[in-house]
Amino acid sequence: MVSLGKILLRSGNQNRFIRLENAAALTRPEVKALLSAAAAQAKSPLPAAGRGRMIVKSVPAKQRPRRELSAEADC
Repeated sequence: MVSLGKILLRSGNQNRFIRLENAAALTRPEVKALLSAAAAQAKSPLPAAGRGRMIVKSVPAKQRPRRELSAEADC
């Protein structure tokens, strides 16, 4: 089993995260253990039923150039 420290990214002591390649990664034992530990330490409990909120952030492979603002946009 991979230690939990190896799947956590970044080195902060308040916010760290794991990167999931796909939904099947949620069934891995080390990910389940990490989620259980996080839920146990949470200040407010997770709801037992119902839907929660999911945030998905997209990371583009290449940053698109920004558009230049025209003088008309400032009006």
